Amino acid sequence: MFIDRNPATGDLVVYHANRMSLTKVPGPDHYLAITPLDEQYREARIQMDVDYTTLQHALGGGLVSVAQLRRPTYYQCIEVEKNRKRAQGRSDVDALGGTNVMGFRVGGNWQFWWQTWAILSYNRPITAPEALRSGRRQDIELGTGKLLAVEQFV
Repeated sequence: MFIDRNPATGDLVVYHANRMSLTKVPGPDHYLAITPLDEQYREARIQMDVDYTTLQHALGGGLVSVAQLRRPTYYQCIEVEKNRKRAQGRSDVDALGGTNVMGFRVGGNWQFWWQTWAILSYNRPITAPEALRSGRRQDIELGTGKLLAVEQFV
């Protein structure tokens, strides 16, 4: 996400830059498991930067960057949570998650915030106490999401 300000008018310009067609990879689970977060989907990120620059010029140039938010920033907390579960001996760890982005007008200025949530699925070790009570498999259950991070971005 890119947020610019037009200095002539004070208007904000918000760009939501998804490039889903460039994030299709063979064996996505394997790709995500072996590729560091900040290296994932490099081609898509490069194209998003090109699109952003092109749009800035198409809008007359002179726009001033106010804030940017990129996937490695808001998604890192999900990776940390998945790794925490793996460190507990869980296997086949996966996540369903999302990020919300908000802008708030505070004292005449804009503040931009993001929050990321996730629901994890995994297999518990057979010796885990929870495995005896609830079974080995923890599936994704809607309504059980956990807020993992909230931060302001600039």
